[in-house]
Amino acid sequence: MGKCIAYTAGAITFLGIGALVTGLTLYIVYPNMRGGQQSTDEQMRYGMCDLRSADGLTQMGKIHFAQNSSESSTTITGTVAGLTAGAHGFHIHELGGTGDSCSDAGSHYNPADQSHGGPDSDERHVGDLGNIQSVGEGDTIAIVKIEDHQVSLSGKWSVMGRSVVVHALEDDLGASGDASGAAGARVACCTIYIINGA
Repeated sequence: MGKCIAYTAGAITFLGIGALVTGLTLYIVYPNMRGGQQSTDEQMRYGMCDLRSADGLTQMGKIHFAQNSSESSTTITGTVAGLTAGAHGFHIHELGGTGDSCSDAGSHYNPADQSHGGPDSDERHVGDLGNIQSVGEGDTIAIVKIEDHQVSLSGKWSVMGRSVVVHALEDDLGASGDASGAAGARVACCTIYIINGA
């Protein structure tokens, strides 16, 4: 009887040590498990936008968003095909709608109620991303590569669920005082949605 109790106690001790080792391993390897899930403010976030022509009939490109944390800048990359050669206003708009020739996207995303400007202006809309440059003859292509410190994929001013709009003309970056940068008609748009990986 005594031996049986001793064996049982030894087994329990062994299992306890095993559980402790397993727990420590999980704690070290998976830091998100420490005291609950890691703060979402420190997690990498990704977004995407499937750009279509204003009439909704033509796929014109994809726009990708990535942000390391709520404190970091957001990287915006992608390509846009089918534009006329030259500069085109490129903005984030306040609403996620893309109907009615992109009019459902609303105005530039401007939660701080600022004047229109360019990406490097002291005063600007959050959605003021300047211009993209379309190059080529016939089959044109515009490369999007933007690093922006005001666009965020989380928090109260998140751009998730809002829209990207490409305009027919060059954005004057605030020179005219026009709230849309005198960038003309909306030629393409898409809704920004969250994705789980790059």
